[in-house]
Formats: sequence, C-alpha cells, structure tokens
Amino acid sequence: MSVADWITFERSKALDFWLTRLGYFVIGTIMKGAVRGAWIVTMDTPSGPYPPALVIPTVTTDAATEVEPISSTLNGTPDDDGGEACDCGSEWGETAAYEHGATPTQSRTTGHSFARSISGLSPSTPYHFRAFATNAAGTGYGADRTFTTGALPPGVTAPDVTTNPATGVI
Repeated sequence: MSVADWITFERSKALDFWLTRLGYFVIGTIMKGAVRGAWIVTMDTPSGPYPPALVIPTVTTDAATEVEPISSTLNGTPDDDGGEACDCGSEWGETAAYEHGATPTQSRTTGHSFARSISGLSPSTPYHFRAFATNAAGTGYGADRTFTTGALPPGVTAPDVTTNPATGVI
C-alpha cells in the first residue's frame, strides 16, 4: 500500500463505499483547522488498482443444438464479461433483424456458457440468431448464425398457433 494523497471531503458511509469500490482505503477522518479530510491509500494489486474499469462484454454465438421441426436451443459463451457478471441471452428471427425478440437472460461470467430453448418454430424454416451479453457498461453482440428446422415426419402437421393482442396493459 502507498499513500496517495490528502483529500478534503465531508465523510459519509456512501463516500467510503465508493472510494473502496474505486480501489482506495480511507484512513480515518482528520480535522485540520476547520477542514475535514483523510489520507487516502491506494490498494495496489499486480494488475493495478482494484476493481478495473468496466468495459462492454464480448460474446461468442455458439451453434444451435437440439434443432427439431418446431424447436431449438440457442447457445452462447461470454469471452470477456467486461468486469462483472453479464445478463446473457440470444436474439432470433427469420431474418437478421431478429424480429422474434430475445430469450430470457441468464447471469454468466467469462467462459460460462448459456443456453435457452425456443419453440413455436415453423418446420423446414431457416432462422437467424446471435448471442448478446449486457453489463453496466453496455451490450456486446456475437456474430449472426443460422440453423434450419427439420421437416415434420410424414403424416404429421404443425399445430396452429394464434397469438392474440395483449389486453389490460397499463
């Protein structure tokens, strides 16, 4: 540890919390005349002060698995979580506009894969998808990938699905 500087401030628990999060340690409150202040000490680690600044995460879109006529599993892996756990999921649709939306997210850190099943797909249809990871710094996206659902077995028909508009939404 090394002494960084004398600062003046009105000491509070909130300020102590944020100084600690930024990698500093507050040594007491000292009165110098009518000025309050404290010595601030850095907590050095081999890679510098802790914690490092957050950055937008990077993520890989892994191949779809369990591809069936009306369902599939979309997969991804955060390559770098950017400094904190990320909310990870996949966007998907019949085009690269991902018009069907996104899967529910899962909290993941670097190297920990995530997967979500989707259903209600049309048989023998190509779909686009890409993984995403979000932390406090922003959202990173993986590359676009595609899969094509399988055909239904002979004599089997796809179920009719009707989506009604939402009602009573405030």
